[in-house]
Amino acid sequence: MMKINGVEVDTRGCQTALDVIIKHGFDVAYECKDGVCGACRCKVKGKPRNVKEMIGFYTAGETLVCSVSALSDIDIYI
Repeated sequence: MMKINGVEVDTRGCQTALDVIIKHGFDVAYECKDGVCGACRCKVKGKPRNVKEMIGFYTAGETLVCSVSALSDIDIYI
């Protein structure tokens, strides 16, 4: 289950959390969709499953939503 700003969202047909965010019309900055730039850094609760190596800057309690699975049980705060 994934929640974005407290709203449970459908992840079917999406590969990454960024895909889900875009699909549901939430506004988030992003540039590369490859885990390099760090522009899509968001607060997160839970343990995201990485689908790509995250090279961009992020700290504890954050994730790069372009690089984590859409099927992760996480709460994302934009």
